[in-house]
Amino acid sequence: MRKGRYYRSKRKIHLKPRFFIVLAAVLLVCLVVSSMVIGRHNIEKGAAAQEQIAGKMAEVSSSFQVPAAAGVLQMAVNEQKKAGGPRVDAELRAKMDEVKAKLAAGDTADLKVVFFSFDDGPSEHTGEILDMLKKYNIKATFFTNGREGPAMEEAYRRIVKEGHTLANHTWSHQYSLYNNPDAFYADVEKLDAYQKQVTGLKQTSHLFRFPGGSANANATCTRGIVNRGYNYVDWNVVCGDGTSNSLSVDQLTKNFIDGVHGHNVSTVLCHAEQKENTRKALDKTFKTLLKEGYTFLPMEYDMELPRQL
Repeated sequence: MRKGRYYRSKRKIHLKPRFFIVLAAVLLVCLVVSSMVIGRHNIEKGAAAQEQIAGKMAEVSSSFQVPAAAGVLQMAVNEQKKAGGPRVDAELRAKMDEVKAKLAAGDTADLKVVFFSFDDGPSEHTGEILDMLKKYNIKATFFTNGREGPAMEEAYRRIVKEGHTLANHTWSHQYSLYNNPDAFYADVEKLDAYQKQVTGLKQTSHLFRFPGGSANANATCTRGIVNRGYNYVDWNVVCGDGTSNSLSVDQLTKNFIDGVHGHNVSTVLCHAEQKENTRKALDKTFKTLLKEGYTFLPMEYDMELPRQL
């Protein structure tokens, strides 16, 4: 019976079970076919990748000889210690590696390289020195002592951040510690731990300079430092600021430049952290040596550099 103009009859649609069975079968067939197609594609792709990897391995094998076990261990140790070394760009890294190889081979005749180092910092003048180095895009090495306080901590961090080598010059710089090797080693390790704490480095550079140089120490201390994994470095060029407070800026500049001219590879020691005239001599020294074609590099753990003892 109609119930008005807009009445529509409601009819129930009854689907038989056979319909669902057929639908399920169709879906299953589609799923199986899709899986087969995808599986075949992955197999072919995997085979191609394996062939590519095998080719790369063959290339590497043909050009690389595995060193002896001891050599592998030493390489690993060196790489770990280099992790605390200077953070430099690819171009400077390549130059450092080139010089490192020449130093190891004793083939330095064609080099004009300067390793400039600053002892006994940081100080209230470290920022001024870093500004000068940045001006000339020079990377150097800072053999520091233990200096506490916010300003000094920031100086340590800036040395690392700007690509210089942060090295160890003992915490206290006391010559008397050479008479007590255990106390001396503890003093060195105290600074090592402090440098890591302040800078966030997981490794320090493992570069060390004895207060007064290794000739001022003794064989027990030098052996002990090496046995503890440090490479100690002295110098072959000085400007004279360690023995005199009266040298003029011009004389200090001349001493720097003449000293560098005497070596294909120069390791320069100065005390610009404490000496005003030395800081003033840096500008002309850097400008002159760069103009003459010298390359300034930061030191690194596995470089063979001058030792007195």
